[in-house]
This record gives sequence, structure tokens and C-alpha cells, in this order.
Amino acid sequence: MHEKLIQTLRAGNVREDVAMEMARYFRPVNKRTGILLARGRVAGKVYFVDSGYVVLESEFNGDPFTRHIAKEGEFITVIESFTSRNPSKESLKMTKGARILALGYQDFMALLGKYPVLESAFRQVLQNTLIKCQARINDLLTLSAEEYYEKLISETPYILQAIPQYELSTYLGIKPQSLSRIRRKLMGVS
Repeated sequence: MHEKLIQTLRAGNVREDVAMEMARYFRPVNKRTGILLARGRVAGKVYFVDSGYVVLESEFNGDPFTRHIAKEGEFITVIESFTSRNPSKESLKMTKGARILALGYQDFMALLGKYPVLESAFRQVLQNTLIKCQARINDLLTLSAEEYYEKLISETPYILQAIPQYELSTYLGIKPQSLSRIRRKLMGVS
């Protein structure tokens, strides 16, 4: 039963019995379209990435922009929408073949009320995500697109194979054509 989820909760200092009970509330996601949350809908679930990836996408000047990529063993939702209960400005999409587990808002809140230790674990997830987001913003502001791409190659090569090139280009903050030029340059192809 959701072993990876239980291990992740346990790593967040959640007791085994609490982790196992919480895991019982998570349900596998079966989406043919891959869209977990459409822009304009209220985020009603927290997702756990059992395998694959989930992409959080915004719009910038009318174009899609990949803001965050959650990998295996991570949680994701659109936190602003989830906590405020307002429509989301972002969308969530799972990559092809991903296995995603979902916990509904009401169950999440009930579990937080029953087990205060989960608030600490949830806060740790939020802090880790914030740290990653701040590092990403810093990279976008201080590195060239080529430097950022090289950093991704060295630190998170799995992302390069996991998401389509157009999403990778928006993650880098560039157009797909620019990504193609960078890739050709780095491979020594003119």
C-alpha cells in the first residue's frame, strides 16, 4: 500500500501508524488527459508523485510558463488555491505514464486536525518547496539560458528526459527555438 508515500511521510518525522493511516486516504489518479488541475478551477487535492513528474504551469504574456516540476517522492498542489479555496491561476499536468496519488481537501484538513504532527510535516514540505523556488528564481535572474541549461544537465538530468522540450524551454524562460540552438551548440553541431 503506497510504500513510497509512507517512506516520504516517515522521512518527515511522521510516526509509522500515522503515515499508514494517512496513506489510506490517498487514491490513485486516473486521468486520460494528464491534466490534474485546470486553470480557473479550485485546487481540491494534494498530489503525491509516486513516479513520473507533475508540471505546474502558469501563463506569462499569454504564453505557457513552467514554474515548477515535482518529481517522484514529492507533494504538489497549487497552494494559493488550495488554502484560499479560490480558482487557480495555474494548472497542474502529469507527465505521460506518471503514477500520481491524490488526497482531497476535506480528508487533508481532517487528518491535520486529528494529527497535529502532520502540520509540522506539511510546513517542512512548504519550506523545502519555497527554498527550491527561490533558488530557481535566483537562477533565472543570474544565469544565462545556456548556463541554466548546463546546470540542469549536471544537477537534475532526469528533468531533461521527463518533460517535452517546449515545457523545458518555458522552464528555462526561453522559446523552444532558443533551446534547440543551445542544445546544438553544446553538442557541437552547427
